[in-house]
Amino acid sequence: MKYTVWMITVVLGCHSKPTSAQVLKAIEHGDDAELEGLLDRGADPNAVGEITMPGQGTFGQTALGAAITLRHDHAVELLLAHHAHANQRGPGLMGSPGKLPLEIAAMSNDVAAIRALLAAGASPDGDSAGNESPAALAANFGQLDALDALLVAGAKIDGTGADGTGYPPLALATEHLCVPCVKRLLAAGAQVDRRDVLGMTALNHAVAKEHIEHVDILLAAKADR
Repeated sequence: MKYTVWMITVVLGCHSKPTSAQVLKAIEHGDDAELEGLLDRGADPNAVGEITMPGQGTFGQTALGAAITLRHDHAVELLLAHHAHANQRGPGLMGSPGKLPLEIAAMSNDVAAIRALLAAGASPDGDSAGNESPAALAANFGQLDALDALLVAGAKIDGTGADGTGYPPLALATEHLCVPCVKRLLAAGAQVDRRDVLGMTALNHAVAKEHIEHVDILLAAKADR
């Protein structure tokens, strides 16, 4: 009798739906085989749980966000193949919205993930909940390859806010001293005098940073001196 009960427990355990914690743990450990097995057994590809980053602590994240954060490109492919939502935001923190998968990929210059997410239906401009578009975040972090991939995909070159109400990628690229990003944006037709939420143009940021190369580039692009 005890043996029968034990066997039933084992069988039921083998066929029970995997938990979100198991999904996140497989991603954290980089165990693609385990992740694929969990997903094939019905695990939620949109699971939300916690991951631990060395030196950064433990924080909440979606399965897709965790895979991108940890640079596990095959895990990203597996999750998307099992219909993970490409536009799912992670858990918020201290009143701020969590990051979209595409925003995480833009900040980390993960072009493979950016392309996979866009192919799966991710919006190249993010959504209205974010303060900065994915392109703006790429410019902010000086990630030229990510910025280029987003622009090629049709991301708004001047950001998602109206003049003076958002974060224009050009202003952010200048503020954070990414000369290649500034050149790429100008070549693509970015408005050189567009203002950010602080009322600053790219030239204002270049002067504030005392970065002569940026000043010269922007003046050559007819910035209002």
